[in-house]
Amino acid sequence: MGNKHGKKNAKAVEKKNGTAPVEDKKEEEDRAARWRAETQTKNVEEQLLLDQIASLYTFKILLLGAGESGKSTILKQVKSIHNHKLKKSELDHIATSLHQNTVDCMKALLGAMATYSISLTDEKMLDTKKWVEEFADDQKLTLAQALEINTLWKSEPIKAVYEKREDFWLLDSCDYYMENIQRFAEEDFVPNEEDVGRT
Repeated sequence: MGNKHGKKNAKAVEKKNGTAPVEDKKEEEDRAARWRAETQTKNVEEQLLLDQIASLYTFKILLLGAGESGKSTILKQVKSIHNHKLKKSELDHIATSLHQNTVDCMKALLGAMATYSISLTDEKMLDTKKWVEEFADDQKLTLAQALEINTLWKSEPIKAVYEKREDFWLLDSCDYYMENIQRFAEEDFVPNEEDVGRT
């Protein structure tokens, strides 16, 4: 009995003085390692569960259709319905698209004039026609250019061609672009909800 108590007391003294046997230290390290492993496993399992729950509320949409059939419009409307806030880079891209769509519409109207033997006679409008036809895809309209296109849009020859729009390719939102072209060209222009839906 005395020897047992003596050994226990000796161990207690060794632990107190930091001189516990190597086996005891290894056991403590093993316990700590097991605790860390169990904690890490628990964290991973919790994250997997959260990911599974999140995936139940994540939906993917596949939109199929011919060009200009409204796929992008539907996607933008879905984002709008669900209060998806557009990033600045997305808004900048939409603004550029509005400029390009406006110019593409005017190019289509100018291109269709020959089909109906309609021509421009005003020198200023002929100058506008020239730079419109050379306008690059990544360009943005200046306010001066927007005003020139607006003048062209209101001219009798372009009005006459526009009346025949069912016979040639033209974006459905052509009139919207033309009516808002000056706003699009303003320096601080930020697309609104309707602009987003029209691109």
